[in-house]
Amino acid sequence: MTYFLKEDYEIYDSLPCSAVVFSVDDNYKIYYTNDTYNNENFNQDNIIVEEECRKLFDDTIRSADTPKRLYFKSKNLSGDSIYICMFAVKLDDKHIFALLFDDSENKKKFMELENQCSKYIIALSATNEYFFEYDSQKDTNTIFYMSSIDNEMLERPVQNFMKNLDNNTYMFQEDTILLKSLKGSPVKGELTIDARMRMNDSEPFEWYRLVLKPSEKTNTYIGCARNINETKKKEEQLKLKAHIDPLSKVLNRETAIEKIRERLKTQKMNEECAFIVLDIDNFKNINDTFGHLYGDAVIAMVAGSIKSTLDREDIIGRFGGDEFLVYIDNTKPEKLERKLENIRLAILKMRIDKNDEKDISCSMGVTLGHGRVKYEDLFRQADSALYMAKTNGKNRFEYFNGEFIDKNALTYTGIMTEEDESEEVSENHDIIMVALEIASKSTDSDNAISNLMRHIGVAVNLDCIQIMKYDMINDKVEIEFQWWKEHDGDYNVVFTDKKSGYYEHNDLVLFKKRFQKDNIFKYTPAFKEEFTQKYRNIFEAAEHVQMIYSSNTENEDVYYVVCYQCWDKQRIWEKNEFDDMFEITKILSMFMKSSHIITEREKFLQNKVDNDDYGVFTLSKFEEEVGRITRNAHVTNKKIGFVYFNFNRFYEFNRIYGREEGDRVLKQFAKFLLVSSEEVCVNCHLNGTDKFISCFMFEEGVDLETKIQQKLEAFSDTVGNYKECPVVITAGVATINPGENVTEALDLANHTLKGANAEKSICIMAKE
Repeated sequence: MTYFLKEDYEIYDSLPCSAVVFSVDDNYKIYYTNDTYNNENFNQDNIIVEEECRKLFDDTIRSADTPKRLYFKSKNLSGDSIYICMFAVKLDDKHIFALLFDDSENKKKFMELENQCSKYIIALSATNEYFFEYDSQKDTNTIFYMSSIDNEMLERPVQNFMKNLDNNTYMFQEDTILLKSLKGSPVKGELTIDARMRMNDSEPFEWYRLVLKPSEKTNTYIGCARNINETKKKEEQLKLKAHIDPLSKVLNRETAIEKIRERLKTQKMNEECAFIVLDIDNFKNINDTFGHLYGDAVIAMVAGSIKSTLDREDIIGRFGGDEFLVYIDNTKPEKLERKLENIRLAILKMRIDKNDEKDISCSMGVTLGHGRVKYEDLFRQADSALYMAKTNGKNRFEYFNGEFIDKNALTYTGIMTEEDESEEVSENHDIIMVALEIASKSTDSDNAISNLMRHIGVAVNLDCIQIMKYDMINDKVEIEFQWWKEHDGDYNVVFTDKKSGYYEHNDLVLFKKRFQKDNIFKYTPAFKEEFTQKYRNIFEAAEHVQMIYSSNTENEDVYYVVCYQCWDKQRIWEKNEFDDMFEITKILSMFMKSSHIITEREKFLQNKVDNDDYGVFTLSKFEEEVGRITRNAHVTNKKIGFVYFNFNRFYEFNRIYGREEGDRVLKQFAKFLLVSSEEVCVNCHLNGTDKFISCFMFEEGVDLETKIQQKLEAFSDTVGNYKECPVVITAGVATINPGENVTEALDLANHTLKGANAEKSICIMAKE
């Protein structure tokens, strides 16, 4: 039967895909095939359709009055299942013309991908977390989450994510500033952000912890969001306990002073504030007459009376003993006068027992601050005014008249009585008691460490705390946690992004020996003399601040050091402050050890970050390990070499032999590098390419070009014989001395000419 004109046969015979004419009946008998079909591994006589696809196939070809696309499962001549993509159209009521493509390879990859996705779905459902991928170039954030109905992984893209951040409905507006920083300074390591979010508009805002990392893809970040709402609630409760005086239920001294200082920083030049120091009159007599329990009750009632007369934005704190601080900003004189009188009268009317006729009164020193003033100046002025109020008969308030009276000032700079000393001991004791309460109620180690650092930082009036891990096995120092009193406009901030460096072994030994002698000591310039120049430079850069080092180490090869820092070089330290800091160090050390118990899931994720699919390091891990090699080279007085390996004509190799074979060769080369490398050597694969980098130490005078040439030839002998496109590896080599620029060496090795037309493996040495 002739279905085409002669010239049509010539056209279809020359098609690069399989073309057939077959019958519409149940056997799908083939009447015409072109040369391509005959060369393929198809059945020659009939179109074979497996039973599961039969109905779909019948329905499609019977409605093929216009061209139809059909995907079905068939069998080849060997009886193996194959997947065919067909484009079919009716020639007449009984015959179909079709083009066929064997899509089995793509189907296999798709099924592997689907299987891989199912594993991630299981992992995702087990973690109860949201995962996301942010493309900074397209400004699109794609959120992956589990469907609660059919337990499938769904994705929701959010377009113009950063652009619309100011008008979004999914993140609390005050927390968006944390993400906006990504615009100007891309994330280099891991970034952790706590923010209030909601996954849809019907839900309330809850706290989530976002962990963000740069992806291997350019301009892309990946991360997860874990609900930490319950943890945050507990943190707030602990903060409240740490900031509130347990007896008076108002702010403790450190927190009140910190909040007043924050308010003063934002006060405008034309605004006026009032600062008050309040003292209960004859309080020692109250304690002596009625006992300390009565006195404690009086302090609590006085605090409540003061609080009831103040506005919500006013600040009240217990300074210590029977003394209170009050801060009122931007108030008018008549309103301030009324508040002061109300405080005086409210306290004067207090009675613990209705039969008690003894008056309880207070004296207040008041000063007014204009524009930008310092807390210390306001305190001295109000303290002097308080002395005048006491001198003039008590039960009154006096304004600062410009005259400082320090000789008999009753607070802060005055002479400490026995009662004051017992109160001071009590307050110091409270520092450790609160710390133990924080430790016992923390949800995890990291949470405990953060809260303890905040607590001791405020309680001892520090400016910075750093917790460092000293690893004497790898000679590595890593900053694990940092607390800053003030950092980029934020207060009481804890950072968990890690910074590390490699040092000479003797530097770490010197630290350890000093801690075995003194578990806490203040740094002095003489301490740095025995250290290497690198560590001396670090000490010299920080000599403008006071540094107190503390450690709870015994004989461990890995130990933790806490560095307490104060910017005030004139500060005099008390013994009890050192005792408190070392007690906190002991508690922190306990949590630092448990903080580094890595779960199996964390090990798996860290392995994915550090190692490529080919078994060598990723670029980020490689750069970290290069630091170790350069430090070792400095110690042993050796040189450092970099080799940039490139597979020549590898695109053509993949086209001829297939990508799977290409991947097999790359994996074989990665394994060869690991086996054949020097003892001190690290290797890296640039993801998505056919390029590898090696870094190693070597002795002066070694012929590197010959050595690497022989290594490449040895690999070529084992990789296999590919006649149409041989495996050719070229290499650029650069060498540096310890301390010279690593990046320049890598660039030099990369840009060295590689011999593009080479027929065999070659190695070209970069000029230094």
